[in-house]
Amino acid sequence: SPSDDSSTNYPVKNILHKLQEDILFREPRRNKSLGLEQDNSIMILACANPRREVEAIASLIWEMIRNDQNLQLNECAVIVNDMECYQNEIEQVFERTYKLPYHLIDGAFDSNNRLGEAALSLLGLCFTEYTRKDLFNLIKNPCFLGIFEDGSTTKNTPHSQSIQIEKWLDWADELNIFYGIDKEFQQNQGYLHLDQDVYNWEQAFRRMTLSEMLSPSSDQAILSFAENKIAPVRLPQEWSEEAARFMLVIRSLIADTRDLTKWKMSGQKWAKYIQTLFKTYLKPIEEEEKEAFRNLLRNIQTLNDLDLAQENEQNFNFFTIYEFFKQKQQSSTIERGHYLAEGVTISSFQPMRPIPFKVVFLLGLGEGLFPTPNQQDTLDLRHTPVKLTPPLEGRYIRERRLGDVSVTERDRYMFLETLISTRKKLIMSYVSRNETNEEELNPSSIIQTLLDELNSGYLRKQFEIIQHPLKTYSLSYFPELTHSNDEGSYTKSNLINYDPDAFRQARVFRTRELFDQEFSEMKSFGKFERIRPEWFSGEVNQILSEEYFQPATSETKIDKDLRPVLLSR
Repeated sequence: SPSDDSSTNYPVKNILHKLQEDILFREPRRNKSLGLEQDNSIMILACANPRREVEAIASLIWEMIRNDQNLQLNECAVIVNDMECYQNEIEQVFERTYKLPYHLIDGAFDSNNRLGEAALSLLGLCFTEYTRKDLFNLIKNPCFLGIFEDGSTTKNTPHSQSIQIEKWLDWADELNIFYGIDKEFQQNQGYLHLDQDVYNWEQAFRRMTLSEMLSPSSDQAILSFAENKIAPVRLPQEWSEEAARFMLVIRSLIADTRDLTKWKMSGQKWAKYIQTLFKTYLKPIEEEEKEAFRNLLRNIQTLNDLDLAQENEQNFNFFTIYEFFKQKQQSSTIERGHYLAEGVTISSFQPMRPIPFKVVFLLGLGEGLFPTPNQQDTLDLRHTPVKLTPPLEGRYIRERRLGDVSVTERDRYMFLETLISTRKKLIMSYVSRNETNEEELNPSSIIQTLLDELNSGYLRKQFEIIQHPLKTYSLSYFPELTHSNDEGSYTKSNLINYDPDAFRQARVFRTRELFDQEFSEMKSFGKFERIRPEWFSGEVNQILSEEYFQPATSETKIDKDLRPVLLSR
């Protein structure tokens, strides 16, 4: 029963548990408040932007882990309303700043990352005129360059270690490469005004090849072959190997992509060819890109599904294959880590709402963002009025049937499931400031409804929303920097910040303030003396002392685990 569960797992009934109990037993709305004090079982954070939201909840996670020895990281969940907006912020803050281990369940695959851009650029070459810009946009991508920098070439010269991309660009400019594979390609594209074989890639490669055939002492500026005149380019001997690699890579790219629009194959054959193309030219550079590369290959394998929908064998042109692949990329999700095993679980609402985590963070609950507003769709027949004959319960028109759930009702129910399943603490956050015009933004209608219910039926005082400052180095995070070191001289702030860089910035900022206060009269002097330590007051010396920021108490096991992010708290 709920009472038994409360007595075994939650010795002290807080506001969240009382609210869950009332929902479970369908208690009516109270006319008189219970007069409870606000606790940290339900918290609402107002932040300036999504980045600050993520930084605030990351510090809260460390604070809870440090203060509750029974709480594990895999018992915390971060549920995001808009994964595309928050995913990059979460990855950066958790990995680079707070060193928080996490497991991402249904992250959005960013087709605009460098691996996705390289894949689409490679497949899209056949739609271009093979201009210098088109090819170098792909070549300059690190995921393309990496496949050619494995040391497979000989190392007789210092230039064989990696592709000399700047030298390639200089050669393209010196050889007047602008567009087109060869003269025939230019004519097919409509460049009929070009009488000579110029501006294309092949004429440039012939000039480079001819320079290898001529002796260095040769003074011939122009050579004639049949009706064509060729001006060989002068290449130093030490750049001959790099020039050969330049011609090999470009010619391989052109040969592997130029005829894609002419081919028609089954989905299975297309999948095999494009997979070979990706493995030949693309390579993940960083660890997180390996999952993205595996996702690319999985999306290519789905081309086999095109054959399953056909009774008879049918061949598809490349336009169909390219659009199918782009749609798969846009709808793909990525997963990192192991579910409920590695760190904080991060997900959107759909997969995570009914799982009973101890601590749940809800991000992005701004007004108009959650729940999703209803949008009228002409193809949605659920809201089309239907005449009832005969009338039913006095109604002549039926607008919806039972089970026709709108997106707003769906989101409200997902929030209710999350509210009921959370076991200890529920923390909600929203963006409270418009970055463009600095206007104040309101929280979601769900948060406002929850606040009205808490204020009228549960709390003795009005619920206080925690307002986080715009900057991470705000002194409101570190009250010890603005007070003396005497015990009991300051109270602990309800704003938590475990970012070491923010702490150092705040210390410098406070030192600057104290310096300006103590030496304000020296601003009018034209000459300054060397600053001596004895000039400073005890408060300034206290700020400058490293020992001042070390914890006075002995370290526990949890403190040792959190040593990389441990501050004076």
